[in-house]
Amino acid sequence: MTSSHNLSDYDPDPAQSGYAQRLQGDINDADRRIRMYNSQLSEAKKRLIHLHSMQDSLGRFHAQFDEDQNNRCKALSDLRAIGMDSKTVRGYVEAMTAHVNGNLATSVTDNFSASQRKISHAIEEARMQVDHLTRMISLAQSEKAQLQEKMSSQEDQ
Repeated sequence: MTSSHNLSDYDPDPAQSGYAQRLQGDINDADRRIRMYNSQLSEAKKRLIHLHSMQDSLGRFHAQFDEDQNNRCKALSDLRAIGMDSKTVRGYVEAMTAHVNGNLATSVTDNFSASQRKISHAIEEARMQVDHLTRMISLAQSEKAQLQEKMSSQEDQ
């Protein structure tokens, strides 16, 4: 008795099977890249949040320093007004004014400004990284969809 079915009806065409395997491998690769990009995107967003927090903290510290400087200057001005007749008070006020408004205060202000610039630059880099990773995810998802469409049409044949 011979079977009416040919063995080739049960075994897929080796060429088509290899093509389907390559498509599935490419789909798996796209999935892997999407997961990797999503992980990197999550880290980049965390970094961006941390940098914004640092920027806010530094801004508050700078504002507090400026307020303290203004209070010191006002206190010295008040002391000068009270002790105009005293040579000792005038000498003290002049020395303290030079100290309060001197090189140290300038250095602190310069350091605040330099730190703000560095943080702003890091924020811009993190934003660019987030944008880049978002585009890469979109491209990988698009590639995966195209591969799945090919796989689907391959299975229909």
